[in-house]
Amino acid sequence: MKEKLFVILKTKKYELNRHQDEYGAFTSNFVNFNDGQKAHNQFWNKYERPPKEEYWDYIIERRDLLVPQDVRERKGSFFTPKIWVEKSQKYLKIVLGEDWQEEYYIWDCAAGTGNLLAGLTNKYNIWAYAEAANKKTLSGIGANKIDIAVKTKVYKKYFNNLGISGRELFAQFLMRIYQELKGSIVADFSKLKIIQSPSFFEFRQFFQASIKKIFIVPSYTFDNVKGKFPIGFFIWDTKSKEIFKEVLANVYNDNGNFLNCKLLRSYHNEKSINNWLITTRKKTNEKKLAFMSCKGSDFQTVNLNFIVNRKDQLPHARGTWITDKNIIEASIYLSVRHCIKSTWLNDRDQFLHPNDNWKKDKKFQNDCLSFTLFSNNIQSKYGTNHWIPFSESEVNAKEKFESNFMVKFIQGKLKANGNGDLLGEEKVRTESLEFSDESKNVFNAGREIWIYYHTQLYCNVNASLYDIRAYFQGRNKNGRMNNKSKDEKYMNLIINLRGKLKILAKKIEPKIYDLQCCFFKNIKILGDFCLIETLEVKKKTSNVVFLKILKFSRFLFDRNIGG
Repeated sequence: MKEKLFVILKTKKYELNRHQDEYGAFTSNFVNFNDGQKAHNQFWNKYERPPKEEYWDYIIERRDLLVPQDVRERKGSFFTPKIWVEKSQKYLKIVLGEDWQEEYYIWDCAAGTGNLLAGLTNKYNIWAYAEAANKKTLSGIGANKIDIAVKTKVYKKYFNNLGISGRELFAQFLMRIYQELKGSIVADFSKLKIIQSPSFFEFRQFFQASIKKIFIVPSYTFDNVKGKFPIGFFIWDTKSKEIFKEVLANVYNDNGNFLNCKLLRSYHNEKSINNWLITTRKKTNEKKLAFMSCKGSDFQTVNLNFIVNRKDQLPHARGTWITDKNIIEASIYLSVRHCIKSTWLNDRDQFLHPNDNWKKDKKFQNDCLSFTLFSNNIQSKYGTNHWIPFSESEVNAKEKFESNFMVKFIQGKLKANGNGDLLGEEKVRTESLEFSDESKNVFNAGREIWIYYHTQLYCNVNASLYDIRAYFQGRNKNGRMNNKSKDEKYMNLIINLRGKLKILAKKIEPKIYDLQCCFFKNIKILGDFCLIETLEVKKKTSNVVFLKILKFSRFLFDRNIGG
């Protein structure tokens, strides 16, 4: 390429491909700048012109940077942003020392376009592999196969140590390095599943290396990465043997600014909220009301937690039947998973087995029921709708509802005869449920929607809230419900309901931490102190807050983090 390259800068354009034609005349092409020569000037502010010979190879190797980023993405390049490359090298300097590039050999086993190597000065200590796949091969369209991970020799060799995590190629890389390059320092960008996911439990038991430093950043700052979740930069010391339990990570936003610290846990020996939900099932003489999808137990899978009429409506079988005997527990489960807003930072946090405090907190139970009644996906076309929270007279219904179960449940007038018949003689509960002001506001907002719907000419008397939304909002050509409706009155009513639900969710949220369904949120650095940002700390007196700070400072110093 270097021998055949002919490019001459002529004022504000390039002359290239200069050659003689068959008649001896010189011809060439001209290319103009499309950015007013801005990138060109930035480039030559860094290099001398012509560049020294020692830079030639590097310039040729990095010619991919001359291609616009969107083109690189379409061609399938996966590369680490410069901002995180520089941050990672600063962290390596902190851990390994000022002269780390002279004292260590650097091996990038998946170098790709070489972004992680940019800024390294000692090229004699660098070993890199080129990228072996593009976007098509990684997606299974090209030569590489989707199941390649389970066909490698490394997977077969370390199968007993990898467990389910062996399906991830990066886990195989780490395991092989741990086993075959003993004593290495390993620095990698990866998802937090390696330290938090239950599927990596076997991996963590065998990969006993200590995390010397870690920072986490938003996934969407990386090219060709979909979704919003944390990506961590880990520095592992494989000489120091320990099973990972917890670590304090620095958190940076998409601009590279420090936000706070976050405590990351392995949840070792911790039962998930799904384990708790299982205990609420199979009670005698149950009456099935709906089926709840419960796939996963972390924030990233909250969209897979919802309530439908029947099990066969789902593409999977992971979930539980909601019955007249566990409706409160099911409502707590759904509320716990949905009341805290999912963000990129908490995306991999696990929901855990609650303590027993919920059993004596009736208002919390009823708040969760209120939240669930107006947050489910019940549809009358799939069976009897047992989830209408109002009587016919409250919403001016034109006909009698097929089921008044929920109203009777709320009023304490539910009956059963021992065979699960809800119309029998034996009373199950006599007291009516007492609701908080926030729950009452939700009911009032919901009632207005039902009343307005029942004024429509072709309304379905047994309609659920989902049916009502579909009626007013309609569906697009793909069958998905539209976000908005052309009916202005309905839009005002549904916006009002959503607002009341958000207020109710905020009321439920602190109880979730009291139940220990979630651990610490974030940790803020306050001068020489650190403060765990939980509601438990916020609501205590100043003396208790100070004691918490002192206690956590001990936590930091014990782990050589600093104060």
